[in-house]
Amino acid sequence: MFSIPSPGDPDSTERLLDWFSDEPEVTRVYMGLPALGTGRATVVHVDVDTVESVAEACDSHDVDLEIVMNPLCTAEVVSNRDGFSGFERTLSELDDAGVEHLVLSDPLLIRAALERGFHVSVSCVSEVNTPRRARYYDELGVDEITLDTNVNRRLDVVEAIAGEVSARLRIIVNEGCLPDCPYRPYHFCLFSHATRSEAGVVEDSYYVRCVSERLNNPTLLVQQPFVRPEDVDEYRRLGVDSFKIAGRANSTRWIRRAVRAYLQRRYDGNLLDILDCPTTLRHLVHLDNRELDGLLERAGRCDQRCSECGFCERLAERAVSYRGGLTDAGRPATVEAD
Repeated sequence: MFSIPSPGDPDSTERLLDWFSDEPEVTRVYMGLPALGTGRATVVHVDVDTVESVAEACDSHDVDLEIVMNPLCTAEVVSNRDGFSGFERTLSELDDAGVEHLVLSDPLLIRAALERGFHVSVSCVSEVNTPRRARYYDELGVDEITLDTNVNRRLDVVEAIAGEVSARLRIIVNEGCLPDCPYRPYHFCLFSHATRSEAGVVEDSYYVRCVSERLNNPTLLVQQPFVRPEDVDEYRRLGVDSFKIAGRANSTRWIRRAVRAYLQRRYDGNLLDILDCPTTLRHLVHLDNRELDGLLERAGRCDQRCSECGFCERLAERAVSYRGGLTDAGRPATVEAD
């Protein structure tokens, strides 16, 4: 079962649904609603009227629509009555629009949505990365838990969580973030504010740092927490029920290519072309997916003692090449982040 992204407008959604109308594995389309803020950029204006139109398109194709409201920072919602009342109004409007499925991050907001009969998937922003934390949300009564992407390569943890909860497990397969990214919570917090309609945030310093870290250390490209299309079925065997393809800030053409690769369980070419990563990286770096064959067998039992191993570094030497912006020495020019 795959959840695929929509940029958020009815026409793009209809186009995607037509492309995958004969694919039974595509069962859900998701889009962001910036009423509270979200964990990702939203490229088109989305309001409840837009949601209603998209919901109608999904219903006509017998596909569920999932609305994402997953800010890391929810202080303006949970700390005052007006904010929480606004959230309750949004829930009522979504209900009237025919929406049944939500992605939420804050446990207080999850409780409120469950009490109103919504089906809730816990966001990756909630960082569910242990059986104990998964049980907490499971006991709330959520339908689905999206795991913290940082456990995608920790197969023992994925399997342990699957054995501890009755909720479905979902993983994001194509996230192109730094492994165990130290900027991640702060970047999510930035998006929480930047995606709200009244926000005035115009600069994303984390984006520059995110790119520069990987250009200056290509091993990080191999260590990103992606799941290759070829490895999806291994996660099914571990107890993962569904797979989310990230990328709602990308074009429909890009989404089509990424979804198709995962449905076919194979991609030949630059893996960055189907990862939800900074576009700059795709233009500058080629990550040869065929050179990554067998990666999960080794990475899935990694103990992260990199100084004693060197596997990822050696793999990066084979799999990573540079397309442009190179120095005479054949390495990318250092990207300054300050």
